[in-house]
Amino acid sequence: MSWGLQRMRGRTRETVVAGLVLGLLAGGGARAAMPGTAAGEILRPHRAIYELRLAESASGSGVTALRGRLVFSLQGSACAGYEQAMRLVTQMTDREGNNLVSDLRTSSSEDAGGQTYRFQSDTFRDDSLAETTAGEAHREGEEAIVVELSEPAARRERFEGRILFPIQHSLAMLAAARRGDELLDVRLYDGSDNGAKVYQATTVIGHDSGARDRSPAPGSGDGDDDRSRIAGLEKLPSWPMLVSYFEPLSLPGEVVPAYEMGFRMFENGVVRDLRIDYGDFALDGELSKLEYLELTACE
Repeated sequence: MSWGLQRMRGRTRETVVAGLVLGLLAGGGARAAMPGTAAGEILRPHRAIYELRLAESASGSGVTALRGRLVFSLQGSACAGYEQAMRLVTQMTDREGNNLVSDLRTSSSEDAGGQTYRFQSDTFRDDSLAETTAGEAHREGEEAIVVELSEPAARRERFEGRILFPIQHSLAMLAAARRGDELLDVRLYDGSDNGAKVYQATTVIGHDSGARDRSPAPGSGDGDDDRSRIAGLEKLPSWPMLVSYFEPLSLPGEVVPAYEMGFRMFENGVVRDLRIDYGDFALDGELSKLEYLELTACE
């Protein structure tokens, strides 16, 4: 199945998707400061490893094989804010048999009130640093954010409107799922694409229990799948979700997503069953290891 129809233009696929994956896997854990999120939510700091493989490849993509590993960690507390880190290493083979190794290292932090967001991503290709993005975003009221970028070049950006940072976005998805909502539409800033864009993120939320007014039963939809038994996930409610990321519209009527991500999100913020669809090829990510980290108590 291939959802995205528009190829990603003029930027590195790995770098753009990194910010979105990072925000998705963060799962939450901070007090929300924007409408639609769940105030006081506290979720589990954790370290997760995902094994990646090529799921689909269109004839024109030029990708014949791909494998990799994604390592994600979330640390911190609801009172002090959270730090997230991700490393995504992939080896891609093209039609001529050439191999390209990409190593993407991304980190970010978000304060407890969702007022400030700091981020940095470094992309290495065949052991050489190819791209760096770094900066800080902060709110000016509830209707604008200001971004101060230091890499790849110093500049200042201002984006108008109600915009969520990654942890707030994850919280909003979980809050919507618990309410029984089937759709969540927000504007998202995560520092991807050289820190230059705000994405429209539309989430379709599934409810395995068939009920719109309560969470699905623990283990709902998983059956005897051993993957759900990692670190006791089979005991937790979860929701299948599909997030479509849209760039700012440049042409009238342009409504196809830049790319899409499917996954199952558990109520503690852990994500499983990743599907990252770039349009011309798609990756599947299987959760292979999950370790819960220390949860700092708030005074």
